[in-house]
Order: sequence, then structure tokens, then C-alpha cells
Amino acid sequence: MFRRPRSTDDKPWGTRRAAREGRGASCVQRDAERRQGDGAHNRRSVDSEGDVDRPIRTIRLGELPGAIERVDDPGPAAKDAISIVVALLRQHSVVWAVVDQRLHEQLVRLPITSGLQLVSSDVQGAKAEQVLPRRRRQSRRQSVIVHRDARATQPLLPMMHSVTMLAGRRNMAHNDRLDGAGRGRKTMSLPELDPLLRSVEDETALADWGDHDDPGFRNRVGQFLEAARQAIVGSEALKATEDTFRWHLSTRLRFFDDRARQPLADEMVERPLIVLGEPRAGTTLLHALLAEDPAARSVRFWELYYPSPPPGLGGPSVSERMDRADDDWRDILALIPRWLTSHPYNDMLGQGLAECERFWSAIDFRGTAPTGWWRVPATGLSAGVEQDPMRQYQIHKMTLQHLQYGAPPRRWALKGTSHHQRLVPLLDAYPDGCFLWIHRDPVVTTASFLELISQIYEGITGAAVDRGSVGPGHVASMRAKMQQVMTLDAVQDPRILHVPYHEFTRDQPAAVRKAYEHFGFEFTPEYESHMRGWLESNRPDRYGKFAYSTDHLGVDVNELYDEFGPYMERFDVRRELGK
Repeated sequence: MFRRPRSTDDKPWGTRRAAREGRGASCVQRDAERRQGDGAHNRRSVDSEGDVDRPIRTIRLGELPGAIERVDDPGPAAKDAISIVVALLRQHSVVWAVVDQRLHEQLVRLPITSGLQLVSSDVQGAKAEQVLPRRRRQSRRQSVIVHRDARATQPLLPMMHSVTMLAGRRNMAHNDRLDGAGRGRKTMSLPELDPLLRSVEDETALADWGDHDDPGFRNRVGQFLEAARQAIVGSEALKATEDTFRWHLSTRLRFFDDRARQPLADEMVERPLIVLGEPRAGTTLLHALLAEDPAARSVRFWELYYPSPPPGLGGPSVSERMDRADDDWRDILALIPRWLTSHPYNDMLGQGLAECERFWSAIDFRGTAPTGWWRVPATGLSAGVEQDPMRQYQIHKMTLQHLQYGAPPRRWALKGTSHHQRLVPLLDAYPDGCFLWIHRDPVVTTASFLELISQIYEGITGAAVDRGSVGPGHVASMRAKMQQVMTLDAVQDPRILHVPYHEFTRDQPAAVRKAYEHFGFEFTPEYESHMRGWLESNRPDRYGKFAYSTDHLGVDVNELYDEFGPYMERFDVRRELGK
């Protein structure tokens, strides 16, 4: 969520580019090997003298000066109690906190001087820290658990992210200034739309927003801003939110400036191979295997985070942009450590494979994919924003033209988990495209995605997600998609190859070979060797086994299977859960 200063004793990362571009082991695994024996980065200890750059284990709130006088008061209103607690913590080098509403209520009349414990956000977070390299020495992300009394062994709230904070030295900058009563003297708000756009234009010395044929662009940015104003409080969160807006807006200006300066529109995007399917249906694994073909290329996160100038032109900025994207991913995984368990491919950091939804999530302001909006502690900023699939696929193709310009010609291998919901515009955008649609048990994918997205937003917002409340919405969404699949004529388009999940997982290289034969692509021994090497080096459970449950779906599982039966029969989808 914050940029930390680079440590003077960390080695430069520019020299790691050649190793990072190798195949097989992930970037993180290779970095971890180089760091064997350096236990200092992973050592856990209790800091003294208020230095909290290193992990804090346990402190007693009552031991902090002023705790009893200022906090042990059952009388204040909830917001004042929280303000006092946060103010006190900030005096002891905790610089930012997000507090769950239920904790607001429970703190009001609890003897909160009895105990305060700072612990790692979860077991997987600790495991991830041992693996993920750090380019900068930075404070560990901590979670706060308030105990009912000094003898309590269970946390007050079941979720570890009820109060989440970043610890740092007392001299770290933050904008809040609190008086003795715990109320803020200085407030911050997001800028209005027009001043924000003018400011970004001044910073970049650019003014073409690429909205000549997209008059709704400014309205979308305005909708995002208004949604953020309604959802986000606290100067640190607002500052991070404004920085995110400025990042995406400046990227858009540079993107269209590149297009005006270079003949990018002349680039031909020929026969892209695009994976379709629901989230949690094996689409990422299939995409990763397709990306191992030396004759293909896929979009990497660093290219979408920092696309300008076109990376195919080379230059020293390419390596710098790779490093910046690696740092971004370290920040993401520090915020959402459990994401490595559910999606271990994230250990590729900036070299990770980007989903197509990311193309229009950022610069086109039509969605808030977490990989572009993780600094914004809110959900639903894009709710109500008008979607325009035709325009979105124009942006999609523009991005591919941008990224392939100046680079050796190779076939694109891409993946998106919403393409099948925009099937007609997708087929129109790429008339010579080749489409691999993988089909998996819809009950399993719904339950798995519910848990995945809940964990992601618990990390981003710092608040627990009530899965029982949001589960029925996920089921309703899946019902709508199943109905579309069963009624849309385009599903039968001959350019689409439908692949049952059980067939793919039984023998992944064989399934890819079959697809290549179907589309007329050459399946070389070199490609097969790369693919098998990747599978050996990237076990899906390398950060632990991802667990999810159907209990939160709000409907009887057997009834769902009856409802989705026609779909499963049509695409040879096997039920994965017992009756």
C-alpha cells in the first residue's frame, strides 16, 4: 500500500533480468535460492526501543504510556474509542490502520487495556515471506487482535484481518494529526474530476485522452471518483487512492501518445489463441502452458502496468519497468498473502501472465481488477459503470498492437475469464482467432471463486467478508451465465474448441497437443519439453492447499447440480462433489 525506501544494503535487481527470463522455475524460486543462508530477512524477533521495522510479536496495550488514562474508558462513543486507540497506536509507530465495523462496536465497552497482540496475518503469509524476495527492507504487515481479558486464548474476532496495519518508524510521513481527544484536525479528500485531469495533463505534458470516439470516458472516471469518495476514509487510504487514479490516468495519456507518434495501428494481430472459461476452471494453468511455446507470446503484468514506450523498442526503461512491476507484486502479496495459496502463479511477480480483463480495467476505467486497484481499500468502484464490449475489444486490440510493435512476430496466447460473456463481440474483434473454452463443474468453480475473491478483498480492505451474504449473488451470477451458454448460438462457432476439465487435467500436454492439431499449429518437441519442465517446477500446492466450501452458496448443492445438469451433459462436465 505504501512505497518504502530502498535499503542501501540490498543488491540491484537490474542484473537479474536474464535469469528472470529463463523458463522452468519461477522468479521467486530463483531469488529464494540466491538468498539461501541469509536468515536476517526472515528472522522474527521482538524489537526494543520502539523500533518496529522488524516484526512485532506481542505487546500489552496497558504497558504503553498513557494507555490507562486515555483508553480504559467504557463511556465514549464507538468512533471516539477507535480514534483514541488509533491515536495511541500511532504514537508508538503504527502509522495506518483499517478497523472493521464490528470491532468499532465491540471496543466501546471492553476493558481494552487488558491485552493487545500483533501477529502475522496468517500462516501462509509467514510462508510467503520466507519465499518472496525483498528488494527493499520494509515493515511487516501485521494484524491486531484484541483479547477480552489477559487470560483469553481466542481472538475477539475470527478473522485475522479485523484490524490491519502497516508498522513503520515514527518518522514515516502520514497526514493525520490528532488532538488529545483523538479527533482529526486535518482532513483530506479526493480532487474533483476536472482539476484531477488537468493536473495529470500538466504532470505528463500530454492532453490526448483518446476519447474522441469514447465520449463516456470522463463520465466513467467521474463515477469512479464519486464511488471512492463514498467508500474511503482516512488520509492514507485517500492518498493511495488518488495515486492510483493518477497512475492509471497518466498511463492512458502515454498510451495514446505512443499511438499518435508510432504507426501502431498498422500492426496486424493474427490468429491469437485465446483461452475462455470461468474463474477457477483451470484457465490460468492452460494459459501458462500455452505461453511456454517458443512460437507464442503472452502479455506480462509489467507490460500492462507500464506499457509506454512500446516495450518492443527496447531501451534501459524496459528493465526498470520490470523491476517496478516486481515491486508492485511484492506489495500486493504482502497485502494479500493468501493469494499465493489460491493462485500460486502470482510468484512470477511482474513476469506473471495478465488476464485480458486487466486491459480495460485500468486505462479504460470499466472495471477494478485487484491487480490494478489493490492500493484502493474499497470494492465496487465500477458498479454501474456502462460496459461497451465493442469498445473494450478495440482497446484490447490496441494493447496487443502496442506490445508487439518492434518485437519479433509471434502468435499471441491469451486468457480471459469474462470473454465467454462477451462472445459475439469477441468473435467479431478477432475473426481469425482460435478459442479454447475449458469447462469445469460450475458448483465447484462458484464456491472456489467465492472464497478466492473474499480472501482478496479481505486483504485489500482489511475487513472480513461475510461469505454467507455474498454467496447467493455468486450463485445468481452463475445461473445467468449458464443460461446464456445454453441459449447463445455463438457457443457453437467452429472457431471454438470446447475442452472438458477432466480431460485437460488427466494429461495437460496431451490436451494441448490435441488443441494444436485442431487449430493447425505446430506442436514441436521443444515446446513439449518446455511445457513438461514448467509443470515439474510449478506444483499447484507449493504454497499450501487452497480450501473452499459450498456452505456459503445459500442453496442445496444437489439442487444446483440438477439445475446445471443440461450444461454439464452438453460439455461433458463431470461432477466433482459427492452427493
